[in-house]
Amino acid sequence: MIASRLAQALKRQDWITIAIELVLVTVGVLIALQLGQWSQSRADQQGLRQILERLDEETVTNLEIIENYLDRYARSLDAIGPAREVIETCDGSDAAMNQVVAAIASMSADFNPSFVALTAEELSRQDRYLDRLSAEFRAAFNRFQAQLAEDDTSTTQNFILLWNNHVLNHPAISARLDEDLLSTPLQLTEPMDVLCQDNEFRRRFFISAAFVAASLQTEAVRFRASLDEERQAQR
Repeated sequence: MIASRLAQALKRQDWITIAIELVLVTVGVLIALQLGQWSQSRADQQGLRQILERLDEETVTNLEIIENYLDRYARSLDAIGPAREVIETCDGSDAAMNQVVAAIASMSADFNPSFVALTAEELSRQDRYLDRLSAEFRAAFNRFQAQLAEDDTSTTQNFILLWNNHVLNHPAISARLDEDLLSTPLQLTEPMDVLCQDNEFRRRFFISAAFVAASLQTEAVRFRASLDEERQAQR
């Protein structure tokens, strides 16, 4: 319809009508573009609020993983103390030997937590969301991501080191193959009066999980506080 009116106006050389029609077309296009941008902006804002909510849930999950990790590590330390005394005193009793075996099994447990980072990775790839975040929160987010990656690598490396040192690579460590194959308790192949004088055995035993996830726990708590402030600001 507009094109028809413009064509007729051109035939009549009605420049005023042509100008008015062009202005109306331009204004209509600008309004449509503005409405589209406004709609997209609202959708992006809603998407950001949802992703921040999921990020909070993910952070809570990681805190629970860390707390479980620290609890298991504390129980491991409870087993290591008595075993250390057995080795120092060369106590060869069955009960003492069992304490050492229990400590080695505890140190070789699965100290390799699997942290959750799906939402964080999604956010880090979404520029339309990142551009809406405050500079302070983006800095906190980057710090937490770096700490999470570092601690994930460290726990994996320490787990491999502990398992290799205490189980796979020492000839004095074996396993008792019971009928129940779901449980294969470790056992020592040498008496304690020999092992307590074995420098390699002593050295490997005293290698413990030097890395504890307390640093990540502290950073996670701090990050969640920043996340809560950002969620309030984005409402």
